[in-house]
Amino acid sequence: MTERLIEQFKPPYSETLARMKRARFGIQDINSRHSIQLFTQQLARDAKACDINQQGQLQAAYQAFDGTIQSLLTEPDEFTTIDSYMNQIRSRELAMRKIAQEHRSNAARRNPLPGWSPAQQASPQFLSRPPSQLQRPQRQQYNSRYSYQNRGRYQYQNNQNFNNNQSR
Repeated sequence: MTERLIEQFKPPYSETLARMKRARFGIQDINSRHSIQLFTQQLARDAKACDINQQGQLQAAYQAFDGTIQSLLTEPDEFTTIDSYMNQIRSRELAMRKIAQEHRSNAARRNPLPGWSPAQQASPQFLSRPPSQLQRPQRQQYNSRYSYQNRGRYQYQNNQNFNNNQSR
């Protein structure tokens, strides 16, 4: 009975395998405040759904990390359990966040935004805004109320002329 339920609600093999192959986690993800622990758990869950053993699940997670994160973790071996690996990730997460913060501030110094001080660019509040809010406002099409009113009057007159021509 339970095997039948598992098979019924198990995600499709091709979907989970594709999700595993696409999975990547890097410093940008840490800057975006994504959890490396949740990422690792999701990847292990997908690997388990593909009938991959525990060692393969941990290898898949390790391979999905970028080089900076891999340098902070030890590569899992045949004696590594998921719990011990999650503890290792948890213990190194603070170091990962410091590196991510350093990476973010270096990027802000390399690519300064005009009109903003370096302190403003390095602040997390400033960097967490969507790109649409970082752009300066576009110049308006109509510089004054007068030109807008004149344009509207012109359109009204053209519509009146058009209506008069149609009724003839």
